[in-house]
Amino acid sequence: MTAATLTLAAPDFSAFDRAARRPDPAVLWPVGPQSLAAHWLDHAVRLGCQRVVMHVTDRPSAVRAALGGGAFWSLQIEISSQPSPAHATAMFGLPGQSAAVAPTNPVELLHWWFDLNTRWLAGRNRKSISIDRLGPRGGWLAPHVQIHPSATLVAPFWIGAETVIGPGCRIGPGALIGAGCVLEADVRLEQSLVLPGTCLGRHLDVCAKIVAGSTLLDWLTGTGLEIKDSFIATSLTPSRARVPWSERILAALLWLPAHALALGIDRDSPQTIRLPDGRRIALSTRSKGFLLGRRAEWLRHVIAGRLRLVGVLPRATPPDLPPECLRLLEGSTPGVFALSDLHGIHTANDAGEAVHALYQAADPSTHFLVRKNLFRLCRTQSASVPA
Repeated sequence: MTAATLTLAAPDFSAFDRAARRPDPAVLWPVGPQSLAAHWLDHAVRLGCQRVVMHVTDRPSAVRAALGGGAFWSLQIEISSQPSPAHATAMFGLPGQSAAVAPTNPVELLHWWFDLNTRWLAGRNRKSISIDRLGPRGGWLAPHVQIHPSATLVAPFWIGAETVIGPGCRIGPGALIGAGCVLEADVRLEQSLVLPGTCLGRHLDVCAKIVAGSTLLDWLTGTGLEIKDSFIATSLTPSRARVPWSERILAALLWLPAHALALGIDRDSPQTIRLPDGRRIALSTRSKGFLLGRRAEWLRHVIAGRLRLVGVLPRATPPDLPPECLRLLEGSTPGVFALSDLHGIHTANDAGEAVHALYQAADPSTHFLVRKNLFRLCRTQSASVPA
């Protein structure tokens, strides 16, 4: 490292991310109000550096997009996918703190993530410049936090901006709550991390957990659970916002002719697929007839905002792909009609479908080609097995 350049080595823990299955690499996971990478860029500014070279092997394109070239920090940031040199500083922990132990298995990965957040909370300094304030009960509060008078707060804790704490809640010790969360009545939260935009239902007891929308992770055991009931835990930013109203209206118009085409044709056994926000839905497909009729049952999910009308084919099991390619597919909202349909591949079980799916997920402009040929696809006839 020169006086003007800081060389960093981002961690690659993708092989251990089996419970959380985060859409972003570990260097972008939140630690307090910002990502681990942002903490290191703040550190580069404090050192007076003008340039940061970050060596990233886990989804470097996602890191490059998230950091936006360093404009926010007035730094020149270079994201390199090459192996890091010996003099690079490892980003296993927070800058200025004792080195954190790098995880070697899925259990240690969740423990590492929660430990980073507790280390960050313990290192808060009331004399440092921050928009957060030290509350009268010893914890940290970001702007516009609403706390019911009957709630109990036990330090240490941190509550992010625009979060609402309901009556009878008990927060802390060791609780970190991201921005824009809602905790309904009588929620107990201890030694846990709640990610931004999460709603926790009333009478919920959360101890030693990481909660991200409807995903509940136990950082002590490294296990994860998807909660299907939204009144228990859910995301306040559901995937329906990503489904254009034009597609939802067109799906509603296609619903009746699709079911007319499906009359008299038996449905195959439904397959459960996982959406990018963690929710799961069951899809039934008919094995013959017009393509629109075979996928008639899917249209209601488009109308509800869970599926796109045009997107990669939904799949019940992940394909055998490199981790970065698999993450790209998992982060793309599936649809009723896909680019692969234009090439005569109508099932995600086909070995060649993944190539078209990756191309479509990486280049959203391909959706236009599918929409342009949508009515031709609706009339396509060929036997197919469930996607």
